[in-house]
Amino acid sequence: EEVIAAPARVSGIRVDKGLAPTILSDLRGLTGRRGPVEDRAGQLPLVAHVLSVMWATRAGATLTVSGYHAAGGVSSAIAESAEAMWLALTPAHRVTAQRLLLSLIHISDGVTARRPRRFADLVALGDDRAGTVAVIEALSESRLVTVSDQQVQIIHDVVLSAWPRLSELIERTRDSAPV
Repeated sequence: EEVIAAPARVSGIRVDKGLAPTILSDLRGLTGRRGPVEDRAGQLPLVAHVLSVMWATRAGATLTVSGYHAAGGVSSAIAESAEAMWLALTPAHRVTAQRLLLSLIHISDGVTARRPRRFADLVALGDDRAGTVAVIEALSESRLVTVSDQQVQIIHDVVLSAWPRLSELIERTRDSAPV
């Protein structure tokens, strides 16, 4: 719970008493992981994502349980911000985004998992390097991927199923893959 409350306090933001347990409970349900979120570094980007969405839509300086529910929880926050990012892309950038997203996953034996890639390798995949960088930046600004140490990675496996457009793209790719 302190992973949510402590940074908020430092920033002068108030957090409803029940907010942290609500978010952590939802995370456990989505990821199937038990134990403190602090022990699950991979879940921290999900927490940051939903808190960012809540902050952008808050009323006043308090993050509330009702605000969390209004944001739709972790899954809906991811889906809505992903879709907003997608709709802001040009048609050419959408093609690039599809290519990038598919290159950031691995499908094998019916299992889909995230696959980190080197930034330089992703940029080299297309003809329009500037466009590819712009799409990576859009994905990063929307908190769908992390870019660190010249590596790009989808923030969490939950993104693969929480964003319907990506989930459908994965299914189409899986269905068209050679047997």
